[in-house]
Amino acid sequence: EKTTPVGSFPANAWGLHDMHGNLWQWCEDWYGDYPQKDVVGPQGPDKGDYRVLRGGSWRDLPPVCRSASRVRDVPSDRSDNIGFRLCFFVEQSEETPKPPVIDKPQARQKEPPKTLTNGIGMKFVWIPPGNFVMGSPKDEKERGASETQHKVTLTKGFYMGVYTVTQEEWQAVMGKNPSSF
Repeated sequence: EKTTPVGSFPANAWGLHDMHGNLWQWCEDWYGDYPQKDVVGPQGPDKGDYRVLRGGSWRDLPPVCRSASRVRDVPSDRSDNIGFRLCFFVEQSEETPKPPVIDKPQARQKEPPKTLTNGIGMKFVWIPPGNFVMGSPKDEKERGASETQHKVTLTKGFYMGVYTVTQEEWQAVMGKNPSSF
């Protein structure tokens, strides 16, 4: 009947909680046709009218609550079943300072720290470059017609929020909470 508190369910293999079924999550990508072949460093279309949302929400039936399922919406839409999580790159060079707060300061190495916590307590995990399969197998029950399986290669690692951004975190950063939920 409603969302659950962040972190209510076990983390996935990357240490991310609540990726499916709690809130639809905004993606940076503009909505476009699903790739029909393998892609390297996908960015999605350069422009569009709609952004991608993934993962399904507490209002949806179970077949919709999965990563291959995606919908589109205008970026200005707000709803009690839509959220987002922060993602960012850290450019490393000799001149670049290390990220702000590191959970394990003794881990001085060339690989980025596996976890970070920012000044307001938001936790992030390192998603390394690599390959994964996006989409759904042709024989998967409830598979959408546009969910063509293809290999995705991430050429650059990044940090992703362990949880979706909460209203309290939004208020801590922005100074006010425009939500009416």
